[in-house]
Amino acid sequence: MKRILILLASLLVVGNVYALPPCPSSEPTDDSWTCYGTVKVGDIATYVGEFQAGKLHGQGALTFNNGEIFVGEFYRSKPWTGVLYWPDGTTVKANVLRGVVSIPN
Repeated sequence: MKRILILLASLLVVGNVYALPPCPSSEPTDDSWTCYGTVKVGDIATYVGEFQAGKLHGQGALTFNNGEIFVGEFYRSKPWTGVLYWPDGTTVKANVLRGVVSIPN
């Protein structure tokens, strides 16, 4: 189930970024880069998606080490809007305020 969710998340991201070139290295941090790539986010997650000016910006997927996946839009390296997938397959539309993801009751 987890592999299916990751595949679907990746297809969602890839379908929206076909016009961007791949980032020139595995660490897209240069302020001039606007590209598509992958980067580790500390020790807690991996981001796959769009970068602008070296920041997570645009469509992307953030996969946490505990199996949670946030798929959606990022703005200046912060989650903007999207869906959270739990490891058990449950999906929740996430509320995001100032880059902080919260789950509605």
